[in-house]
Amino acid sequence: MADIQTLSSGLTVELRTPEGSIFSGGAAKVLSVPGTKGPMGVLPRHAPLVSSLTVGVTRVVDKAGTEWRFVTGEGFLEINDNNVLVLVDTAEDVSEIDLARAESASRRARERLSKGRPELDRVRAESSLLRARTRISAASR
Repeated sequence: MADIQTLSSGLTVELRTPEGSIFSGGAAKVLSVPGTKGPMGVLPRHAPLVSSLTVGVTRVVDKAGTEWRFVTGEGFLEINDNNVLVLVDTAEDVSEIDLARAESASRRARERLSKGRPELDRVRAESSLLRARTRISAASR
């Protein structure tokens, strides 16, 4: 059984992409991630878990109420003993999103989809459109 110190310290969260660590912090009181089966919330003392993630917004809130929001790509989440590792292919701090760039990416993806290109291009365009829409939605809040 964990001691009181460990239980009261909250979650330690690390968000990583292939380029490196994007966020690392302790004492988080809640983490929410876009699971492939739907949104997931993680609180301290969560049972060990490995899960797949999809494109969406990952949110970390610490005990002081400070909130960090990231638009994250596909990946995985691992929870073990109040330590959470979020491994994703892309991550961008919502506060740093260039809304005009995201809207332009959305337009380009919609144009590619309307041209009825080969299947591989269609899959890429759908993925680009999902990422762009998520970035636009997160930045507009």
